[in-house]
Amino acid sequence: MKMNKWTIGLAAVGVVSLSSVAQAQEGTGDEVVTTPSEKSVEINGYVSTSYQITAGDHAGAPYGNADTSNNQIRLDVIDLQIGSAKSTGDWATGFMVETWIGDGASLLNTDTDGSGADEDAEIAIKQAYIDLNTNIAGLELKLGVFDTIIGYESHNHNNNDLFSRSWGFTIEPTTHTGLLASYKVSDNIGVKLGIANTVDARINSSASSSDNKSVLGAVSLKLPDGWWPWATADNAAGVNLGVISGKEQSTDTTVHNFYASADLPLPAGVGLGLAFDWQKHNEGNADHNQQQDNVVLGVYLTKDLDFISDKLSAVVRYEFADLPEYYDDQGKRADRGTLGSNSANHHAGDKIQSLTIGLRYDLWDNVISRLEWRMDKGDAVVNSGNAASTGDETIGTSSQIIANVIYEF
Repeated sequence: MKMNKWTIGLAAVGVVSLSSVAQAQEGTGDEVVTTPSEKSVEINGYVSTSYQITAGDHAGAPYGNADTSNNQIRLDVIDLQIGSAKSTGDWATGFMVETWIGDGASLLNTDTDGSGADEDAEIAIKQAYIDLNTNIAGLELKLGVFDTIIGYESHNHNNNDLFSRSWGFTIEPTTHTGLLASYKVSDNIGVKLGIANTVDARINSSASSSDNKSVLGAVSLKLPDGWWPWATADNAAGVNLGVISGKEQSTDTTVHNFYASADLPLPAGVGLGLAFDWQKHNEGNADHNQQQDNVVLGVYLTKDLDFISDKLSAVVRYEFADLPEYYDDQGKRADRGTLGSNSANHHAGDKIQSLTIGLRYDLWDNVISRLEWRMDKGDAVVNSGNAASTGDETIGTSSQIIANVIYEF
């Protein structure tokens, strides 16, 4: 029996069974294959590639754009989604398994082997949950590993207007292992409530006491007619509110994430997005009498540039971020005066202003092609060039040019 590399790769990540492939290959090719269920399993996903040039002090930028990423063509990630959509009716079920393959898989931090670190992982679980209907109209359940319920941006590059992610995304929870209930109150209001093991992404982790669970809650509201002057039936205005509160994995540190956003259409086809993230820490630690809060304010402007081409669109993102605790947690404030500006530990300060301008041109079918320029400016302590010096107070500034091409399947 001979199998191609793609089939073997799918089997390796559990997408297909080798025995089922063998049975299929034993047929003559003339049989009509039937299944005991009417459900079909679909495979979707994308392949993301990028090229970036980073200049300056590399002041931060979420997901640390390290020197190894600079001036290189990169395979960011292969996103593979296998699932079965729910059928209609009470007690209908479905499932979703989503994995990341490639160098970017380690960024998920979902590590399931108990080591707590997966820096070298090249395959990782992003989502794996069972989808369940109930006999209560509008109530659906999700059990397993699922994406967080707050945030203006997400892990998946193809779901965001820009390739580089925001500072707001950087301080938000990303993945949960738990139970999530979604209830559609009306056509304009949706509610989500859930419990999870921790606020961390790591699958099957727990706080120092497994009795301590994290609580998830979110409300989405489509503004009624007349509440926003430029809203239309095809381009509605909406508001989202959310909170996630719980313990960090294997610690007694309580973290509260509060989130609010609004999508508001403006005249001339301009879209306005507003996002607010507040991450509050309750307990102190050895370095601080009281841990400090992280706050990020974000503004997004989007516009289809039809007057140039119906395939061209633009987006602008501006953020102000005050991130003292984030940088302390990342170990990027300690002894930063002794590190060179080209160190792998690139520094931004507590307060950062970030501006990103992006263009997208839809030249090919099923392909996202875009170009963006980003600048982050924050207070940083960088070395003046002498490794033995104590460093000088300077303004850390980083600028990046990023090209990104994504194929969706």
